[in-house]
Order: sequence, then C-alpha cells, then structure tokens
Amino acid sequence: MGSMLVEASMSLDVLGRVHRGTGYQPGAPAGLGGERLHEWRDEVAAMPISAVTAMIPVADFDLAFRWYEILFGRPADRNLVDGSVEWHLSRPGRVQVFPDRARAGQTAVSFIVDDLDEYLRGLAENGLTAGDTLIVSQGRERLASLTDPDGNIVSLIEVLP
Repeated sequence: MGSMLVEASMSLDVLGRVHRGTGYQPGAPAGLGGERLHEWRDEVAAMPISAVTAMIPVADFDLAFRWYEILFGRPADRNLVDGSVEWHLSRPGRVQVFPDRARAGQTAVSFIVDDLDEYLRGLAENGLTAGDTLIVSQGRERLASLTDPDGNIVSLIEVLP
C-alpha cells in the first residue's frame, strides 16, 4: 500500500479508507468527546456482520452453567456437541459458555438491559449481586458489573434517555 497524506479534516478507518469531517484525528485522544471514531455514513463494511456470539470460557462448567441460568433467567437454548451451551439473547446476539480451564476468568462481556434496577433486583432475589452502579459514557449510560464463579466480568448497561 502506498503512502497517503491525511489532512486534519480527514481520518482513516480500519480498512484504510479515507473519511472527511469529524471522527478520529491523528494525534488526538480517542473518544474523549464521545464522538464516533469512524464515520461510516452510507458506506458498506467490507465484511457485513449479521450476528455476534460472545464466548465465555469457564473452569467449573456445572457451577457456571447454573450461574448463567440465573443471570439470563432461563435454561440454555442449545446444548452443543462440544460440551458448551448457548443462549439466544436476541436475534443477532448469542452467548456460549464452554469448558476451558486455561482461559477461564479472562473474559469481559457487556449486555444492554432496558431497566437496570429491575434486572439487578431480580438477580439479587436469586442470589447474584452486582457491584455499585456507575454512571458512564459521559452520563449516557448506567453500568453494574458482576463476576461469574471463574472471574469473568459481566457488565449490565442501561442506556439513559
């Protein structure tokens, strides 16, 4: 790839495409003003993504399975051949919990909920307690985090109006 001059009013996305206007500026701290780092506008990503699966490795599968049943408020949707389980949380979003002692406790995942206080009350009634509720994203979100039995961090986020 040849060299290219990027002016102050331009930015490059992860695919090397030039964007004009607001967004990331070389040398500027990223995201401090809440701006999007890349303005995609009417462009189509090189690889369209239609779904995402969060993968959560655990050491004690039976204990983790019960913990995530409480977190999600229901049994898993699928038992997979490799011994993992999968919850379908939204049309494009899934979570798989799988046994992997070597990587257990090294994952962080966030879920957006409609009413954080109500969700936390339901979890507490079933024995799961989150840490303090924080205001994040420059006052645009509330966040509370839990740690699963293996040390994976699960954050619950409510987007504020």
